Amino acid sequence: MKIVFWNVENLFLPHCDPGPLKSQKNIESLAQQIHYMDPDILFLAEVGGLLALETFNLNFLQNKYRILFTPGNSNRNIQLACLIKSEFESKSSHLSYAKSLLGQSPDGRDLYFARDLGHLILKDEDREKPLHLWWVHLKSQLTVAADDHRGIIHREHEIKFICQKINEYQDDQHILMGDFNGLAFHEFPDREFRPLMELPLSCLYEKLDVEPQFSWLGFDRAKKFTPLMLDYAFLSEDLFDFLDKKESGLFHPLNEDGKPLSWPKHPRDRVNFPADHLPLVIKLKASR
Repeated sequence: MKIVFWNVENLFLPHCDPGPLKSQKNIESLAQQIHYMDPDILFLAEVGGLLALETFNLNFLQNKYRILFTPGNSNRNIQLACLIKSEFESKSSHLSYAKSLLGQSPDGRDLYFARDLGHLILKDEDREKPLHLWWVHLKSQLTVAADDHRGIIHREHEIKFICQKINEYQDDQHILMGDFNGLAFHEFPDREFRPLMELPLSCLYEKLDVEPQFSWLGFDRAKKFTPLMLDYAFLSEDLFDFLDKKESGLFHPLNEDGKPLSWPKHPRDRVNFPADHLPLVIKLKASR
């Protein structure tokens, strides 16, 4: 089973919900990377509405996936969604927590997920325990809230809620994936992510032979390439027995000849990539 999380950066298509349109070149490249990876379950962030995803799936992915979609809380209409092959959808149930109250900000505002927390539960007769797949796009650091510098408090509430939900199913298996918008795994992680260290999960990157260095292709004000690690996956310890290390990790997008794209040296080079984040892949083998 191959599971992918990808922040696809503003997947807005013509004649669908309004938003910053993705170029035809980037849409086609996005589809090509998905064909290269061939995921069974594809978790997406920054989808510009249900109609855009239906159009993309029909016109660029040969309608090979079923769509799981619940509108979230984004004021930019960048939503979470899931594309899932039918043989896995029939064994799954899908939950959303967009309407769950997380707490309050220092000035008394009610806090909800900036987008949503997606939750997919897989059950079948071959599986000893249910497998809970969680995906998230946490609050951005580019926040305008005067009482929450860089969205730290908001992300703190999001993380605490996620940990609480995972602990409710502590006897089951879990994979948590997403764009965490911060340093979520490190010797000194950002403070809002410290509760993650108390979960019975381990970061995918520490189990790989080579730890990746970045997942977001960014530039500073001087137009210098300054990539960051923002996307992570955390797994139940017993799932690592079935991890295909060679097929797991961050996927380096490929060109039309199947060769890795060169990392951008200037912001204008970024248009060669279908999105500003790299896809995060987990492949689990059926047996050891």
